[in-house]
Amino acid sequence: MNVVLAGLGQVGLHVASRLEADGHALTVIDLDPEAIERAENQIDALTLRGNADAPATLREANVHKADLFAALTSSGPVNIIACLRAKELGAKRVVARVGDKHYFEDAQGVYPDYMGLDLVVNEQFIVAAELRRLVRAHAATSIEVFCDHRVEMLALDINEDGPAVNRPLGDVPLPAGATIAAIKRRDTLLVPNPADMVQVGDAVVCIGATTAMPEVERLFAHDRQRFNKRTFIIGGGGSGHALAEALEAEGTRVVLIERDSSRATTLSHQLAKTKVLLGDGTDVNLLEEAGAGEADVFCAVSGLDEVNLMSALLARDLGAKRCITLVHKPDYVTVCRRLGLNINISPRLLVAREIVRQLRRGALVESTEVLDGHGLVLELVVDPGTRIADKALGDMAFPRGAVVASHVDAQGRVTAPNDDTVFHPGDRVVVFTPRDHQAAVERLFKRPLLGGGG
Repeated sequence: MNVVLAGLGQVGLHVASRLEADGHALTVIDLDPEAIERAENQIDALTLRGNADAPATLREANVHKADLFAALTSSGPVNIIACLRAKELGAKRVVARVGDKHYFEDAQGVYPDYMGLDLVVNEQFIVAAELRRLVRAHAATSIEVFCDHRVEMLALDINEDGPAVNRPLGDVPLPAGATIAAIKRRDTLLVPNPADMVQVGDAVVCIGATTAMPEVERLFAHDRQRFNKRTFIIGGGGSGHALAEALEAEGTRVVLIERDSSRATTLSHQLAKTKVLLGDGTDVNLLEEAGAGEADVFCAVSGLDEVNLMSALLARDLGAKRCITLVHKPDYVTVCRRLGLNINISPRLLVAREIVRQLRRGALVESTEVLDGHGLVLELVVDPGTRIADKALGDMAFPRGAVVASHVDAQGRVTAPNDDTVFHPGDRVVVFTPRDHQAAVERLFKRPLLGGGG
């Protein structure tokens, strides 16, 4: 595919490297001559120096031939204008990176069909959502997102009794939009029916609307809050603030340390249930006095990689049970792992993931292994003319063992489908399937060959 990318900072250059490695024809734009030189040394792409939002620059980049135009500069307004102009000039799909939070009414982080753009990504909200999933991972062995973050998959090990354990699933009050897709009991993979019961020792795959998943987790964890009794956050910037808000809403006790006095004062007014402390996250005395050694989860998410790395190391040595480190520089991911800080996230990787998803080929958008590779969770798009298009689920012969767990319609509404659910072109579907049935599931989302063959 032909891709034009504007903005060659850390995020843009990484995305460009990913796209180039996947074999896409790439043109990159930046105003900084040093950024252009770095790109020429690191990737095989046509380079163009100029303003991302200038019509002359976009025309010179042949944006009218682009299958995808991605504006990833550090300026959200520039990216929005660049995408609008690229769309007007003929680019098939456009994606903008927008860092400012005030543009958005919710913290979803991924916004399809936004203001005429195919996708807008907010890095701070994406990072906060990923951090929140990692914080919750004490109860879940795996957490993945699908359908532009509208659908979430939890893989849970059932280690103790919970409200939904040893109880027929038909009697379990699952929240709307949630499905128990699979149960793994020892070496047997079960597709649950209403009479089945989840037992201690099982592994369970739950899929549904992201907003429903905290309640699902509470149903299967005896005391979910014990996993997150206390969470420390270092850094009250956009990601730290968004994470604290999300954790507050879940009832988690949060301590946030911010080094800037005016920012700390603002946060103390905005975060009613969070204890905000003024100080340096690398001050071991402050960490010790604040109780960082007793933290269930310690999140170092300031804008400075060195502060994040050092504070996470100090918290680990003080006794924090779990440390999560935010790193912006590519080399620091390796440094963290060498130092034993294995839970780290990179904004550039998260943004790159969303951009790469825009270049899907065929119906399959995402495939994720679960239950030690015994099963797969697939995200698929319903295309016109396929076997599943405009048909009800009850009329489809899904392979035995495959479960259609979530349906997202063109308006973004998430439901747990039933036999009467009709799948229209443009809808997205999340399916759990045993690995050996993947091809059969995908065939339902492909146009039949001439003559009716599969």
